[in-house]
Amino acid sequence: MTTSEIPISKINWESRIRGDATSSKGLKDLSDSINKIGLLNPITVNKDYKLIAGYRRLTACRQLGWSKILANIINVDAPTEILIELEENMKRNNLSKSEQAKGLALFKRAYEEAHPETKHGANIKEGIKGTSRKISDSLDGEPAPRYTKVAAEELDVSERKVQDLVSTGEDILEEEMEMDGESSIAKELDEPKPRKPRVISSDIYRKDNCPYCKHKVGITKEYNLVLMEEDR
Repeated sequence: MTTSEIPISKINWESRIRGDATSSKGLKDLSDSINKIGLLNPITVNKDYKLIAGYRRLTACRQLGWSKILANIINVDAPTEILIELEENMKRNNLSKSEQAKGLALFKRAYEEAHPETKHGANIKEGIKGTSRKISDSLDGEPAPRYTKVAAEELDVSERKVQDLVSTGEDILEEEMEMDGESSIAKELDEPKPRKPRVISSDIYRKDNCPYCKHKVGITKEYNLVLMEEDR
């Protein structure tokens, strides 16, 4: 990795996981801070000047009229590039739910392109003797872990959550291709869900055990079942 000033005009920031961050609440504060004390943390780009991390910092510097910006220039493979962007944004809660899902789906595609032996069902027969290759066997002889394990460990989430998000992300990406960038799945995923009204004790006139799950439930005057606080 090298660090140097590069022309902002040569940076490609369009192929990114994140959506538009220019409306972020703290962007003006960031811009004011950079204008006052300078850019303390360089952005990260690859050898082709594709932006990997630091979109808000880059946006702030562009708004300040800078022509050059300090950047860490790295030379890594596509899966690592996506992982760096995911790690930077997801750990800081900067990504929306749909962006998380799309990011993990894109990471899966890139990771499996670099490590095709980790694809589901990759234990295909090879050669005239019909020898099979295990999913954990990589082409260079070193075992390549499944992508869900890598992503889960880097982002500190469960593999099941990664799997669910990837499945949703693939649906969003497919719908965006069909609908010219629009996705009803992403819109519904990112819309805040209204909280259910809390049932107070005066609304419950009888308590009983649920005949199905055996948890203690309360029965309201409208004959609705409510899981009691101690069993939530």
